[in-house]
Amino acid sequence: MDKNKVILNSEMADINLEGYTKISIPWEDGTNNNIYAYIKPDTSSQVVYLGSDANLNEQSRTKTLVFRTTAPGLTIGEQSQAILGVTQLEASYSYEVYILTINPSEFTEFNASGGTVEIGTYVDIFINGKYSSSRKVDNPVYEPVSSGSDWVSFLPSEVKGNTIVQAANTGTTVTLERSVTIRATTTYGSADITFKQQANVQSLNSLEIRTSLFPLHGTLSEMPADGDTTIIAVAYASYSYTSGEVTSLAPIEDTNVYPVTWDAISSSNGLYKITDLSGNSASFKWYENLEDNPRNGSIEIHYREEVYSINTTQLAYLNVRVGLYNNKRAYYTGGIIASFLIE
Repeated sequence: MDKNKVILNSEMADINLEGYTKISIPWEDGTNNNIYAYIKPDTSSQVVYLGSDANLNEQSRTKTLVFRTTAPGLTIGEQSQAILGVTQLEASYSYEVYILTINPSEFTEFNASGGTVEIGTYVDIFINGKYSSSRKVDNPVYEPVSSGSDWVSFLPSEVKGNTIVQAANTGTTVTLERSVTIRATTTYGSADITFKQQANVQSLNSLEIRTSLFPLHGTLSEMPADGDTTIIAVAYASYSYTSGEVTSLAPIEDTNVYPVTWDAISSSNGLYKITDLSGNSASFKWYENLEDNPRNGSIEIHYREEVYSINTTQLAYLNVRVGLYNNKRAYYTGGIIASFLIE
């Protein structure tokens, strides 16, 4: 190192030395900063110490110092002098960029129904390794950087430097919990923030069995005694979702995942299942009712650990006098002449 030059680091060095006089010498670089020389004016040969205010600029600065003797009877030009070049290094700046949620604050997760959050980007500034200040960044560029981020979009904000992140409503689409990472790129560096969206879970809301008869004889509560009518039963369901959506009743479609099983229940085992017609439907019949009284039964479905049933009643044959034949009264039972009685 040149013996006529000294280099100071950028940090502040202003000390109190006992027995020394501190002389402030302006840097004259457009700041109010000084170089500090610590000397003993009454000592001829001495060690001089130098200090300075911190250099907060990103450029170094230099100053030339002239040291002269003060021998009596000599003019300034006749005094001995030494010239010293002083350079103070430029400040070391570092930055920490981060993203904050503004509305709502401390936000981390969207509901399955979607929503919005406003974000802004900020930077902490460190000079020579020490925290100096914080400021809002006015011109960040926001973009999603994680895969599968098509469920978010950006909306303009009224606040400069902010943006609004909008998450889609999952509606009736079943989704797992998902996340997106958004990056803000600035002249100070970049920062990431991650948001989640809760899973959209489908739950069974209601069950229903709808029926039709073939041929169209009777009703479910008055099935003919002859057992010739087939009941076609179809399972319907409606679903609710974490998103708040609720669907209308419709034929069950996910029987490959959640099978529908059917049962025919009656006290006399007179009701039976003929066959499964498809994943969500089956056919049933009553055996002919030869008993004296109507009989009751139910058709039951099991689906997603839920049970739903509807009731059905089969009528009994009734003896009805329908006329005379050769002085004999004929009685009608279930569509045939059951008997002839002489009265």
